[in-house]
Amino acid sequence: MYTKQDLTEIMTLWGLKFERSAFNLKVSGSPERTSFRTVVRADGKLYLVEQVPKKIKSRKEEIINNLEILHKKGNINNIKKYLKPLDGSILAQYQGLYWQVSPFVPGVSLDRSSYIKDSWRGIAAANFLINMKNISAEIESGGSFSLLDYVNDLMNVIKEHSPGIHEELLPVFHYLKGDFFSSLEDLPLAFCHGDFHPINIIWSHNSIASVIDWEFSGYRCEMYDVALMIGCLGIEDPSAFYSGFAKDFVKQLRAANIFDERSWSYLIDLILMQRFAWMSEWLRKSDKEMQVLELTYIHLIFDNYDVIRGMLFGINQ
Repeated sequence: MYTKQDLTEIMTLWGLKFERSAFNLKVSGSPERTSFRTVVRADGKLYLVEQVPKKIKSRKEEIINNLEILHKKGNINNIKKYLKPLDGSILAQYQGLYWQVSPFVPGVSLDRSSYIKDSWRGIAAANFLINMKNISAEIESGGSFSLLDYVNDLMNVIKEHSPGIHEELLPVFHYLKGDFFSSLEDLPLAFCHGDFHPINIIWSHNSIASVIDWEFSGYRCEMYDVALMIGCLGIEDPSAFYSGFAKDFVKQLRAANIFDERSWSYLIDLILMQRFAWMSEWLRKSDKEMQVLELTYIHLIFDNYDVIRGMLFGINQ
């Protein structure tokens, strides 16, 4: 825990006068992204103060630079802009540790029982991706993440440590190894958020206040964020595939015509493939309940491939 004096000295690195801590305010996003975080009031405004682990300093600087490009290029208010320290650096140093400061963005909690029905959320999420696609061309690729290599390696690890789960995943894996695997690396790439799902959005009452947690951002197959959002909606409740959020999300994106039709044709395959990465997360956390749920969900999508595709695209089966 850092003292009032520590926080006072940290905020002076940005030319801000610390007033008080605001521990009562909930911070959105994963706490695993930083070593320490808190909300403070300084110069009459609220700020999120975060300590950045040294091992990810370079990556954090890259993320902050990319968000600066997006903000300047499109002036998108729902992309968080980090403050620059007075010395002109990207991250400030205090007691040999690295720090970042950004305006604190309050939000409205999701009603987990009903939000999948909200068409306006789907339209807002789609518009965010449309805007980002249109303004992200200046971001350097820095290489792209290979989901193909990741899933191949992951299956070997699962086979060694969780043979039962490996056996359950094999039919889906063999299917993906066919046409989809051979086509994946030929699909267009684009800059993606990389972890685009409802919990990584700070919502207001009727719009997106901010999109957070950009740690996995970078160049991927262009519909990576689309598939991730839909996959995360479906695991909340399979009825999401024919509810307002997902259907209007897809409808808005289709109307914008920003993605190659080849990418759309593999949407369900991409959702399936991403769920392997989620399984890796549940295995890492030894979350048995989520492992069972994930297996059930993967097979639900696999067994109802055409039906789900028809729901999302408005095609009568």
